[in-house]
Amino acid sequence: MALSTLANVPWLRRGLFVVPLLLLAAACDGPAQYAAVQVNVLLFDDGTGELSLLVPGNDLDEDDVEEFARSFADALGLPEPEVVSETGPLVLTGIPTDSVELDVTNLLTTVAALFPESADSTFVSVCVPHGMGRIDGRQMASEHHGSCVTFFSGASGSDARPSAVARFEHQWHPASTTLVLAIATFVLGAAAILASARIRSAKASTAATLVGAVAGFTCLVLGWRSFSSSVGDPYFATGLSFDESMGAWFVRVALVSFVMGCVLIVSSLIESRRQRRRARTSVG
Repeated sequence: MALSTLANVPWLRRGLFVVPLLLLAAACDGPAQYAAVQVNVLLFDDGTGELSLLVPGNDLDEDDVEEFARSFADALGLPEPEVVSETGPLVLTGIPTDSVELDVTNLLTTVAALFPESADSTFVSVCVPHGMGRIDGRQMASEHHGSCVTFFSGASGSDARPSAVARFEHQWHPASTTLVLAIATFVLGAAAILASARIRSAKASTAATLVGAVAGFTCLVLGWRSFSSSVGDPYFATGLSFDESMGAWFVRVALVSFVMGCVLIVSSLIESRRQRRRARTSVG
């Protein structure tokens, strides 16, 4: 009976159809999965890297793939790749350890010459693990908190001339800024609440308590911001798997921020109640 009653609720009945559609849309692949030609480059700060590619053709052998890989690496301005494993990516060595520029436009020209039918379905991604450096792209989309740039020819005009520059330098985790802001906000809020207990003026004491409460809610907002920014394996957006543990730090920072926010809010409520009791006592 209860189930039949719920089924007659209009908004719930519509939701039974909308939610599966939303889940299906979220599971759809992006250009990193469906592009006809895919070239993915992962660079490291020790002068090495990995190159993986996908090209059309069912009768290609290993020699053909290696030849395409050499052509793509040369077009990008990278050293000739080496085959280490039949199933893994090709290995790049001899890459500069300070910065390297990649000519993505030249790569697209090479792809168009080798696979003219796939010129409008080419996906390129260049990534650097976040702790090792950052990468900037011209006419390329930034992904994974500045660790990757991507380009899909099907979403850009024929006059696009993308390029990328990877710079190898230590990078703080992107959640670090949120953690610093949350700690500073907590210290400010705690100081305000402690000060409110010593202030004799009722208005000033109330204002200080309000500052503590606002600081608590700010910590909650920062925690939600960190949680919503949590990222793990960037494979869906870039076609590359790395930095799998990156999202765990976002969650840790979110939990710390939530705890600090709750402490401030509860403390401000306790202090506000104490102020009301003191006000009633003074009136009596």
